[in-house]
Amino acid sequence: MRGVRVAIVGVVLAAVMAAAGAGPVLAQWPTTCVDLNDIVEAHLGNDGNVGIYQRVFGAQAEAACQNDHGDDVRGVFAWAFADASQSADTAAPDLAWPTDCVELNDIVEAHLGNVNNVEIYQRVFGEQAEAACRSDHRADVQGVFGWAFGIPAPPRPTRIAFESDRDGDYEIFVVNSDGTGLTQLTHNDAWDAHPVWSPDGRRLAFASHRGGDWEIFVMNADGSGQTQLTYNSAGDGTPAWSPDGRRLAFWSTRDGDTEIFVMNIDGSGQTQLTHNAASDNFPDWSPDGRRIAFRSNRDGDSEIFVMNADGSGQTQLTHNSVGDGTPAWSPDGRRLAFWSNRDGDTEIFVMNADGSGQRQLTHNSGYDVSPTWSPDGQRLAFESVREGEDVEIFVMNADGSGQTQLTHNSALDLSPAWSPAPV
Repeated sequence: MRGVRVAIVGVVLAAVMAAAGAGPVLAQWPTTCVDLNDIVEAHLGNDGNVGIYQRVFGAQAEAACQNDHGDDVRGVFAWAFADASQSADTAAPDLAWPTDCVELNDIVEAHLGNVNNVEIYQRVFGEQAEAACRSDHRADVQGVFGWAFGIPAPPRPTRIAFESDRDGDYEIFVVNSDGTGLTQLTHNDAWDAHPVWSPDGRRLAFASHRGGDWEIFVMNADGSGQTQLTYNSAGDGTPAWSPDGRRLAFWSTRDGDTEIFVMNIDGSGQTQLTHNAASDNFPDWSPDGRRIAFRSNRDGDSEIFVMNADGSGQTQLTHNSVGDGTPAWSPDGRRLAFWSNRDGDTEIFVMNADGSGQRQLTHNSGYDVSPTWSPDGQRLAFESVREGEDVEIFVMNADGSGQTQLTHNSALDLSPAWSPAPV
């Protein structure tokens, strides 16, 4: 019982510490109520471990907070660092530490009746409950103990969405950024293409040909709730989410050539931003929401342009006689990644947001296109054909080093989109 209670509170505290960021480095792991109290007070003010127990367990608080939690605290460390060098010397007896919300919920219900994990968080954190209760608490617990020991918690996994014809036609898939956890999200006989994540990572927008022409759809991140947003006999494609999550930019051929449009996330308020006889496509919204980068052939070949989010101030960033395309803003808004065939084949380049400092990142005889940034700006994913093979998804560091193949199959894997950091 005592170990269970500390496990629950340990996870709750972990959420606080993970959210609070780095704190002072402690000389040793906390092993008593006093130590735990000091950590909590540092982040919750004059309200320590006893106060947490009182909010969660009420009248049981005095019994729950005993003089020395050493064994229980070591047990939580053993669970959080099962495979790490900072493992505990003694694990909590007769208890398998929970690893997700479901297991934690079962433990809470067994000792507090029909009270679930979310309610525990609500008692302690109020409106922060939803964010605190995540699908995997291991990183949260590592966060609090890492904070106490000056060791950063491991990063949460991010995902990469892409399109693939591995089931016979093009569908939307997602895979973890380490290549694990491949999941198919769409299942139909049409072509689903160009997925892009919402800023909160909960939804995906994409283009689909399921109605006989290209239209824009949205769906939940697990593939449910697929909803069509555009309805016309022309083509609409390559959606890009605004950073506030309220609008989508996309291209459309409804005026006779390809132009950039924006609309609200429910499909209303569709507005044309570009007006010329050339082809303007592949928009990407800047992280501050003020600008949209896009590809245009208005000067006779494919170049990268940028404009204000209302369509004004259209400015050309690249100037050469070959093709440049699919611009992608870095998370800090300072750089744009794009492809170019200026060296004779198609490679990934990066440049400053004003067009200066253009630098080549990939060098091979195949082609590399469709760059997308990791949420921390440290890596890029892209599609590549190398040595005559089929199209696969690769990742590399932002300086071009460490190029690694992520997908491995005989199908075509295209249009990667890296998810934002988990919330």
